[in-house]
Amino acid sequence: MAIQKIKRTMLDTGITDSSDANAITIDSSENVTIAGTLAVGTATFADNAKAKFGAGSDLQIYHNGSNASIISDNNNASDLLIQSNNIVLENNSGHNMIHMTSGGAVQLYHNNVSKVKTTATGAQIGLNNSTITRLQLYGATNAEHQIKFGNDGTNGEKDGAIRYFGEAHGTTANRRAMTFSTAQTERMRIDSSGNVLIGTTSTTVGGLTSAGVGFRVDAANGILQTASNSNITAIFNRTNTDGQLISFRNAGTEDGAISTLSGRIAIGSGNTGLFFDSIRQVLTPHTMTGNTYSANIDLGRDAIKFKDLYLSGTANAGNLILGSSTNAYTLARLDHENSGGKAELQLNAHGSASFSMISNFTGSTYNGVATSKFGLMTPHGHDIVFGTNNTERFRISSGKTGIAFQSDTAQANHLDDYEEGTWTPAFNMSSGSVGYDTTNSTGSYTKVGSLVCVVAAINLSSVSSPSGNLAISGLPYNAGPGEKFVSGISIALLRNLSTNFTIVRGYVSNNGNVITLHTGATGTGHAPLNANTLQANTQFYFQLSYNTDE
Repeated sequence: MAIQKIKRTMLDTGITDSSDANAITIDSSENVTIAGTLAVGTATFADNAKAKFGAGSDLQIYHNGSNASIISDNNNASDLLIQSNNIVLENNSGHNMIHMTSGGAVQLYHNNVSKVKTTATGAQIGLNNSTITRLQLYGATNAEHQIKFGNDGTNGEKDGAIRYFGEAHGTTANRRAMTFSTAQTERMRIDSSGNVLIGTTSTTVGGLTSAGVGFRVDAANGILQTASNSNITAIFNRTNTDGQLISFRNAGTEDGAISTLSGRIAIGSGNTGLFFDSIRQVLTPHTMTGNTYSANIDLGRDAIKFKDLYLSGTANAGNLILGSSTNAYTLARLDHENSGGKAELQLNAHGSASFSMISNFTGSTYNGVATSKFGLMTPHGHDIVFGTNNTERFRISSGKTGIAFQSDTAQANHLDDYEEGTWTPAFNMSSGSVGYDTTNSTGSYTKVGSLVCVVAAINLSSVSSPSGNLAISGLPYNAGPGEKFVSGISIALLRNLSTNFTIVRGYVSNNGNVITLHTGATGTGHAPLNANTLQANTQFYFQLSYNTDE
C-alpha cells in the first residue's frame, strides 16, 4: 500500500506544494519518490545505499564500505561530463593529483610534484634541469617494450620504432637487446653485451668474432675512435679485386693509401710504397699501383738520415766503401755468431784481410781475444798505428807489450801498464794495538808503467799500549830490487804525538812494501819512531812515489 499524497498541513516536512498532485510516494519496497525539488542540509546514505539519477538510474553514487564509486551509464549510452573552468583532483591531504586548466595545461602529479604536463606543442615528462627519471616503461620479463613513431594512416605507427626486449623474451638473441627501426625494418641494435650492430644482427660480421671495449663517433670533431681488449680493433674487408682498403686524404686530395696486393698488404703514396710479402717474409719496394720498383726507392737521404740499423742476419749490398772511391778499403766480411756470442769485422786491403775488430762475449778465446773482451787484431803481424793530421801519435806494436809513443818502437819505452786503485794504510808495531777512524783513514794509488804514486791519511780513534818500532804497511806494490829503489815519503801532516819531534822521516826499502819511520838528525842521532808516542787523536797524512822495477 502506498501513500499517494502528503497534505500541506504537514508543514514540518518542508513541503509547500498546495496542489493536489503527489509530492512524495513510498512504494511497497519502501522506495521513496519525490516529485519536484528537494532542498536538504545533509543527506546520509548507508553503505551500499545508492543515490541514483536519471530515469534508468544512469548515474549512481554510493559507498560499499571500502571504496566510493561514481557509475555513469550502465547501458553505455552516454558520457560522464565534468565541466568547470579548472578541474583539480586532490588527495585527502589537499595535495594535487590532477590539475586541469581551462585552455592550458593538464598536469599529473606524484607526491604533489608535477611529472607529466601537456604543452601547446605536445607533452613534457619530468622537470627541466632535474635528475629525476623522465620516462620509464615497464612490462613483463618476456614482453617487447615499444616506442612507435608514425602517422594516422594504415600501419603508420610502425614507420619508426624503438624496441626493448625483456630478459625472458621468447627469442634468446633478443633478450635485453634494444633495436631501432625505420620503414618497419630494423636498422641498428644494441645487444645485451653492449655490442652496437648496424645493418646486421650478427656479432661475427666480417667473418671474425668481434669483441671490444668501446666504439665512439665524434661527429662534431670528425673523430672515429674504437678500442678493444686483446682483440682486433677494426676489420677492413675488400671482397673482390685488389685495390685500396683505406685512402688518406688532405682537403680531398689523396696523400697515401693502404691497399691489398695479391692477397697481401701495401702501404705508401704514389710510386713510393712498401709491400709486405707474408709468403716470402720480406719487405719490398712497390708502387701503389701494384708494380715492383726495384732499386728506385732510397732509405733516408743526405740531409735526413736514419739513426741506427740493427740486423741479426746478412746485409746484402752492392758495395760498402770506407774512405774515398779512389783509395777504398772494402768491407770483406762481417761475421756474427749469435749462439756463441762472437762477432768479427774485417777490412781488406788489396784482397787480403789487414785489420779485424773482434767481440767475444762467451766461449773460449776467439782469434786471440778472450771471453767478454773486445779486440783490434792484425792477422799478419802488423802494428796498429793511431795518428792525427797524417802524423803517428802512438802505436800498438806487433810482438811487443804496451803502447809506444812518437814512433819509438823499443820495448823499454813501451807503456805496458796503467792502474788506479785504493790501499789501506796501517801502523805496524811490536806490541799493543791502535784503533782507526775508518771514515778518514784511506789510501789510493796510481801506477803508470813501473812508477807507483800513493797518497794516504791515517786518523787514530783509540790506542792500547802500543810499543816498539813504528812502520806503515799495506803498500799496493813492492819496490824494485836494489838500493836505487829506496824511496822517501813526503809528510803533509803529522800531529798529536805524545812527544814533539823536530824531524820525522819515512822510506820504503828495496823489494819491500813497508814504510819505515825514523826521527832525529841524518847522522848517528837518528832513531826509529817508537809506537808509544801514538795517541787516540794522532793524524798522519803523506805521499810517496816509488818504482817497482827497471
